Amino acid sequence: MSNLNTPIVTKTSNLFRILSYVFLASIFSYFLLPYFSFSSDLGRNLPFVSNSVVKVSTAWLLSLYIAGNVIKYRGLILIFIVGHIISIVSMVLYILFLDTSYIIKFSLWSMDEKEFLLFSIGIDVIVTALAIFYYLLLSKEEPNKHTKEDAFISDIFKATILICGLLFFLAAIGYHIGPYIEMTKSYFLRLPMVSNSAVKVAFLAMICFYVWKDPRKNMPALSIVIVAHIISIIVQFIYCFHSKADVLTGLPLVTNTRSMLLGAVGLDTVITAALLMMYLAYWKKLHGNPTFLRPGEFRSLQSIAHIMVGETNQGSLPISSFEIAKNVDRHLSAMTAVKRWIYNVDLYILQLLPVMSGYGPFSEMSHELKTKFIKDRFYVGNYKDLVKNKLSNFIRASIRIVQQLSFVGYYSDEKTYNSIGYTKFSERSNNPPPPAAIVDLDVLLPHNMDDDNYEADVCIVGSGAGGSILAYELLKQGRSVLMLEKGKYVRPIEFNEDEVQMIGKLYGDGVFQQTRDFKFTILQGNCVGGSTVVNNAVCFDPPQRVIKKWNDEYKSGIDITALNTSIAAVRDLISVKRQTGIVLNPGDRLIDEGLKKMDPSHTIFESNIVEANITGCLGCGYCNIGCKYGKKMSMLDVVLPLAQKEYPNKLKIVAECKVDKLISKSGVRFEVGEILATLSNKKQIRIKANTVILSAGPIASSYILKSSGIGSNLPVGKHLCFNVGAAAFGVFNEVIDAYAGLQISHYYKPKDPKLHNVVFESWYNPPVSQAINSPQWFEKHFANMKNFNRMLAIGLLVGSESEGTVKQALTGGPDVIYSPNRNTRENLAEGLILAGKLLFASGAKKVLLNTWSNTEFTSESDLDKIRSIVIDTDELAIGSGHPQGGNAISTDKSQGVVDENFKVHGYSNLYICDGSVIPSSLGVNPQLTIMALAHYASSRIH
Repeated sequence: MSNLNTPIVTKTSNLFRILSYVFLASIFSYFLLPYFSFSSDLGRNLPFVSNSVVKVSTAWLLSLYIAGNVIKYRGLILIFIVGHIISIVSMVLYILFLDTSYIIKFSLWSMDEKEFLLFSIGIDVIVTALAIFYYLLLSKEEPNKHTKEDAFISDIFKATILICGLLFFLAAIGYHIGPYIEMTKSYFLRLPMVSNSAVKVAFLAMICFYVWKDPRKNMPALSIVIVAHIISIIVQFIYCFHSKADVLTGLPLVTNTRSMLLGAVGLDTVITAALLMMYLAYWKKLHGNPTFLRPGEFRSLQSIAHIMVGETNQGSLPISSFEIAKNVDRHLSAMTAVKRWIYNVDLYILQLLPVMSGYGPFSEMSHELKTKFIKDRFYVGNYKDLVKNKLSNFIRASIRIVQQLSFVGYYSDEKTYNSIGYTKFSERSNNPPPPAAIVDLDVLLPHNMDDDNYEADVCIVGSGAGGSILAYELLKQGRSVLMLEKGKYVRPIEFNEDEVQMIGKLYGDGVFQQTRDFKFTILQGNCVGGSTVVNNAVCFDPPQRVIKKWNDEYKSGIDITALNTSIAAVRDLISVKRQTGIVLNPGDRLIDEGLKKMDPSHTIFESNIVEANITGCLGCGYCNIGCKYGKKMSMLDVVLPLAQKEYPNKLKIVAECKVDKLISKSGVRFEVGEILATLSNKKQIRIKANTVILSAGPIASSYILKSSGIGSNLPVGKHLCFNVGAAAFGVFNEVIDAYAGLQISHYYKPKDPKLHNVVFESWYNPPVSQAINSPQWFEKHFANMKNFNRMLAIGLLVGSESEGTVKQALTGGPDVIYSPNRNTRENLAEGLILAGKLLFASGAKKVLLNTWSNTEFTSESDLDKIRSIVIDTDELAIGSGHPQGGNAISTDKSQGVVDENFKVHGYSNLYICDGSVIPSSLGVNPQLTIMALAHYASSRIH
């Protein structure tokens, strides 16, 4: 491997970076020649001008590749030199043997062709001399050791490249001799442009021969030929509109400039298509025929994976970067998220980003230069400079996306588990427990939906906490229910220990859902059973002060006595209980010890083991990816099966059904006449229902209303709020294995009245989720994950203000606009300081925050710095799994979307009952409140 610090390598790279900018400027200069009166004479013959554009474009591309990896592409330097020597020789011959007295007129000055050619020769001589000088010095450098790839190179492929090379070679000869032949010399006008044309095809010929000689090693260089032809097609096509169809003399088969340009476009298109198809086929086969990532994206991810994981010595990792990329491709292929395209776009942007800095594609840079490039632009030390400009959000998003993909590919592979001290649940005991007994739901899937039109008494959109409780209670009233769920039906028997596979099946768009500025991630389940399948099952009663606030400030009209009755009923239905006598988070033992030291008189915290709808937890630690052991009393495991068992044929569930629009009918009060929906197989269906209930969650329900044009006079999608989440991580000397137990086991509520909306929860995850949430970057992150079994985390939830908004995104789907205000951030800061003190009291040797500046603390006295860190809106990584609001319940139309009976204002048969009706953040896990509100609403829905 080349050494980036070798002076000759560095200087050569810098030379070609400078040349790349020179050639880039030349591209635009040549392209614009025909459009400016001062240079219209030189730019008169458009086919040759377009060739000149392509010539400097090819030189530009050569310079980029060389600058990015001087040692690997030393052969391209030789091509660069030979091409410029050809240019010099051709121009010298023109001066010696052709008439070069033609005066080229510019706006302020003029010169004859001889003078112009001499000037061009001088420039080429300087460039060539420099290239030769460094090429000779580089001969002393040790070349990269090339590993022969196992990809199959077909004879047809090699023959195609060779034929193209020969055709370009013949074209080079033709361009050179054209001005000397009596019949054609009148067409070969403006000799500088003719010389450029000859050099253009000479460059292309040499690159083809270079690739043909050793395809496995030199294949990336073929992209130069392809891109040069794409540029040629674009330029010639544009020139067709500028051309005045000048008649060409000396070429009887070509009648005018425009027809010749169009012919050239056609020829270049054929060549480009042939080379591109074979080129892509080669890379696809080389990468094991990826099913989601395209070759360029695969190469981009493969090139950055080890850098983002954090290990610079690639040979020391348990799996290769190729394996990381293959794992990512497999996992993304299994996902159904609509916004997966974000990953495609980001990886292509990464692949091309170095071009802005004078380097070739990211995958073609040397490993050392790639590492330096990424750290210089993405590492937090330089990030603070970047946030001052408009690229900050883009840079931030790119960091997250590439890092998350790398972690997904690396930490999902079992071969990495030993290196971080992780043991799968099935291997923690010689007698792993069997999965739960199969309880299948009767679920309609797209292939079972033969009709286009359906009718229902009640149609509920969404099958999560709100929708499922509503369905069960309405069935008790003698009504029949059709439930539409956007996500998949994943049977508990299908749940497994493959973290990423389960995220793909159960979360859908949830892991892709971020605010518009990409600074806030919102996690939501997307499957039959909704978020209750993938949450931690933690249950808190809604704080009474919050319910009182809803009635006093938001005029919610909630009957608190009746709501308390509903809370008790739901608790009984889903078996909410204190999680004692089970396998709790092993780290909680240390926190309890720290709590006794820090708060012996219990004046700082109220603390206890959590209550949850879990019965007999085994401590697998997989709450967030579905419990295959049937211990979590979710909607999928308990409520929906119970509803179908007790009320046969009364509850129909349709999975993979996305509601597009509600069609309203006017009258004294509006009425939803039809529901338009699209199945995952693209089939569209229509549903008519007497009663329509949206229970799709704060974001989806708001989006459906907006897409349907409903509530334009109501605050639809407004006043969105969250339990804003952040975490403090403690690193200990002893092995803790915090992953081996109930993921959230204890809660700690500060008694300070100023922090009434803050709650702490012990918290830990399997490797992939923990890696994505763990702090620090590159080598430091890698070192932290080495301490995976010696760390524990305290998750912090802060109830936010109701200031978020759901809108319709330009790219389709919902767009969430939210940024925590100063008050929320101050509460986060004070909470994190308390969490840090608790971790130090528990014996942590180091406390870490997930910030862009690799924030870590080694003593309690340093924790006060957290205030300035958290107040900086670009510093702390935050998110939420608890979106609330958007369609608040209020008797006042200016404050709410639904009335005290959960009916949308102005509608006779449209109701909303999910987390979106919550007027202000609860500050605690909201699932029990959402279920209780659904139970409460069921007697008010008619």
